[in-house]
Amino acid sequence: MKDSIVFKVVMFLFFSTIMMSQSKRDYFSVTGITHGDYSGYLYMDYNDTRDSCKVVNNQFYFKGKMPIIGTGSFIIGKGPTIMTQDFYLENEDINLELTLTKKTVRNVEYDWVIINSVSGTKTSSIQKDYEMFKAKHEKDKSWQAKRYDKLDSIVSKHPDHPYSLGLLVEAS
Repeated sequence: MKDSIVFKVVMFLFFSTIMMSQSKRDYFSVTGITHGDYSGYLYMDYNDTRDSCKVVNNQFYFKGKMPIIGTGSFIIGKGPTIMTQDFYLENEDINLELTLTKKTVRNVEYDWVIINSVSGTKTSSIQKDYEMFKAKHEKDKSWQAKRYDKLDSIVSKHPDHPYSLGLLVEAS
């Protein structure tokens, strides 16, 4: 009887380990929609790679591999492109909403990429949580203490995550 229970526990652990190792994805997909009057190629830079896809009916799609969590950025066309922020790439299904527009600064026309929303990743959840916290407490008299506590919480939960490092650099 005891041997039967031990056998069942060992088999459960064995199959659980197999299932967990199979569930880890080794690729990402980025599905997105765009706002703005743009049809053409959109380029995504990540991990020393430049990938491209054609924006059709205000939609785009990329697929690739990231060995670790890293940042990605977009470029439009051949002119200079400015992004309001980078985004984090993880081997997950990522959904993006972008605004693609042009702006002239000092007589130079720039392509602007504005990230309106990101979802589908651990990082996007952490970012949304922090941004909501910041919007709620940034004007408080005790903002610095609350911010410190929040940053401490994020870094404690996600010590190896590049977003944690980014928040610390931003706060210093």
